[in-house]
Amino acid sequence: MNHIMIDLETMDNRPTAAIVAIGAVAFDPATGEVDTDCAFYINIDLQSSLDAGLTVSGSTINWWLQQSEAARKDITAPGEQLHMALFEFSQWLHRYNVAACGPHDDALAHHLNIWGNGSDFDNVILANAYHATEQLVPWGPFRNRCYRTLKKLAPTVQLERMGTHHNAKHDAITQAHHAVRLLQHLEAA
Repeated sequence: MNHIMIDLETMDNRPTAAIVAIGAVAFDPATGEVDTDCAFYINIDLQSSLDAGLTVSGSTINWWLQQSEAARKDITAPGEQLHMALFEFSQWLHRYNVAACGPHDDALAHHLNIWGNGSDFDNVILANAYHATEQLVPWGPFRNRCYRTLKKLAPTVQLERMGTHHNAKHDAITQAHHAVRLLQHLEAA
């Protein structure tokens, strides 16, 4: 599988946003498989994001206050330090890169298509966090994919929500299942 759907929970909507959770799942549009058994999820300590220079906005905090209790509980659970969470995510991605390219390919995750919800949101924010912690972004610069744009190409293919809305793992899984149906619909058209 060389398609990865990511979802972030953040405390701002700018590229410099503080990240409080990362969710991701691998999927294969051709077969329809979504690897939910090996989905990635990690909470991130907000203070560690702030210490890395990432930002918080009052409007986003107000937005979070209007979300479900379950979603708020998820993002306030104890979290990993940002630099370690990003390292763990890179390790998780590497496993799919090896499967896609073989164990001797040194190009870390350069064969993975990284999907985020918005061309200027998830992928950009996550890449910025890697830069802020002085780590390499673990995917190639031409591998960003926009789930939001994909949705606009086939608006009749309905989203079927799974789990807690605004839980990064649940949202990534929901979006991956939807992306599979969207890509298959567009392929058949």
